[in-house]
Amino acid sequence: MSAPAGLVPTQVEPGPLAGGDVVLRVSGLRKEFRAGRRGGAKKLTAVDGVSFNLHAGETVALVGESGSGKSTVARCIARLIEPTSGEVVLDDVVLTSMAKRDLPRAYRHLQMVFQDPNSSLNPRMSVRAILEEPLRLHFDMSRSERDQRARQLAEYVGLSAQQLDRYPRQLSGGQRQRVGIARALAVGPKVILLDEPTASLDVSVRGQILSLFRRTQDEKGLAYLFITHDLEVVRHFADRVLVMYLGGIVEEGPTAEVFEHPAHPYTQALLSSSPVAEYTRGNEHKRSKRRLLLTGEIPSPIDLPTGCRLVSRCPFVQPSCSSVVPPLRAIRPGHLSACPVLLAATNPNSQDEISFVA
Repeated sequence: MSAPAGLVPTQVEPGPLAGGDVVLRVSGLRKEFRAGRRGGAKKLTAVDGVSFNLHAGETVALVGESGSGKSTVARCIARLIEPTSGEVVLDDVVLTSMAKRDLPRAYRHLQMVFQDPNSSLNPRMSVRAILEEPLRLHFDMSRSERDQRARQLAEYVGLSAQQLDRYPRQLSGGQRQRVGIARALAVGPKVILLDEPTASLDVSVRGQILSLFRRTQDEKGLAYLFITHDLEVVRHFADRVLVMYLGGIVEEGPTAEVFEHPAHPYTQALLSSSPVAEYTRGNEHKRSKRRLLLTGEIPSPIDLPTGCRLVSRCPFVQPSCSSVVPPLRAIRPGHLSACPVLLAATNPNSQDEISFVA
């Protein structure tokens, strides 16, 4: 088997909303952990019935507070931890039903870039060895071919040939993250899971890494599941947004649509507390300084409330919110929300719609 085609860097602007074939399908994903000493009877629900599709060439952002279950979703997809139930399908391959011995072959097409390159790169391996390892596992390549491919990968992500013989500890944080990206690209994947890939980087390096992700996506047609808490990055980088709270998705839709017309109280609270939360109504540019604040503490995932998970913190709570878990329902094409109380307030022409300013 030959290696993927060569990579040639170019300057590319952010692309439009992707509409390619579905390459990753997640259905009813659930993950429970045993809680308490020595794995008692109590269970912690980290992910609760998450479902979504990811299309070729598309970036889907998974956002929410720390502890909402974002990273657990990615780790279940990658089978770094085993999901309790649910199904993950990559192209036509059901990853969740595969034997572990068969996973390396399937996961050539799905790679992951982690938040902390210090923990994801082997400190005892040189950059060259890190990049050549997946090539040796997945391709029948000679030593000289692997060396040439490693040089191509290093050049593509902005590393010099001299840095190939260095070790992770001899590189900056941004350089180490570039090594992680190059390693993910080495086998020609279709999907890359990005778990807070810029969180540990300073602002200038963050922009360079995001530009590298975008350029690579536009050239190779990659699909990204982008896990982050940085809404400013999401606004410029993602095509669609999935908003998570206590293990479940409470709102999803095109990025501009969700940011301009948030239809779930939790989404509204996230946006109103963010520097990007500056919105206007129509062409009149009327601004409201109303902020939506959630009160109370986040419930324990060991003892989840009945009904809506936001019931103890929501300012719009109704008696029915405590009895039934609201499903995601369509507001407009492609835009879904799990809050029936605010469905009537999501029409862009409604006088009741909430707007925010930073």
